[in-house]
Amino acid sequence: ATANAAREALLKAAGVEVPDTSCVVLCLAIYLVALVPLNWLFFSAIGRIEWAWIAAPLIAIAGTWAVVKQAQLDIGFVRAQTEVAMLELQPEYNRGHLARYTALYTSLSSMYDLEYDTMTAVAAPFPASENPDLRSVSRMVCDYQRYDRSKLAGVFVPSNTTNMVHSEQMFAIDAPIRLGKSSRGTDQVENRSQLQLRSVAVVRRPTLEEEQQGRTELLGTWIGELQPGQSSSVAYMPIPLEKGEVPFAKERKEEERALGTQRLDLEPTFRLALDITHFEPGEKRLVARVDEVLPGQEITPAASQVRGATMVVAHLEYAPHPAPKPDVNTKQDIPTTKAFDDD
Repeated sequence: ATANAAREALLKAAGVEVPDTSCVVLCLAIYLVALVPLNWLFFSAIGRIEWAWIAAPLIAIAGTWAVVKQAQLDIGFVRAQTEVAMLELQPEYNRGHLARYTALYTSLSSMYDLEYDTMTAVAAPFPASENPDLRSVSRMVCDYQRYDRSKLAGVFVPSNTTNMVHSEQMFAIDAPIRLGKSSRGTDQVENRSQLQLRSVAVVRRPTLEEEQQGRTELLGTWIGELQPGQSSSVAYMPIPLEKGEVPFAKERKEEERALGTQRLDLEPTFRLALDITHFEPGEKRLVARVDEVLPGQEITPAASQVRGATMVVAHLEYAPHPAPKPDVNTKQDIPTTKAFDDD
């Protein structure tokens, strides 16, 4: 489920949207009309027809820019790297499991090497489809090497193609993201790591007793931004949701508008991390995003455009353990047989 959610987010972020035939014809018609009749009519009206020759290359440049913008070729013309990662942290631990899903695009055929700063990292090519048809998949032969560092060598990306790589490693943070207590004795979340967290929400699933009383929705609070060293109080309030809606989706959209930048769409991973079926009764967790590529992976040749975002799932408190119960019977209650005695 994690890989599928990351693949969905990555395909939205790294894909090339090719314009259809009608778009190409329309753009060409507008360009020709602007280049010849409108250009001539404008300078004829002001009595400077010879200036139309000077305006022609400027119109050509403007037309090229408009076509590129319309085609939405937003990943570049040489090399581009897009990464969607998921970092899962356990309570009171300053190391977590980092799963990276990296899309590599090139306009010219390239052979990539991916090197990691630890020998325990693993990596392999990642299919662009959840259920790929093996008859239509191009075979890729590459080498996984492990010495003092791990390396995936020889990842071939053909011209004008996007290929993907999946890697996993342990990632160290300065200190845990933990659940503490405020001076009033209420829960507060503390970001003791070096990560600049955005879209922060702390949620919990109702306990078994609460579910027996009819409470079935997630409880939590929206925090927004949590910088390194900051803390914020937590109130577990019911999260009203419409059918199919992801918790705090509206708040994340408002946060993006306030930032004024278009971020990688991580909603598929938020949907997975905030799915109540993946919670144990009473479990508490922090869900957030980091809008950067985390260190630890070096890709050669380097891309001119690098984008990335990391989904952070920090388990703050596990579900309560069930109350201990005495054994139903003892060893003396089990009848023995001769065969058992011989053994």
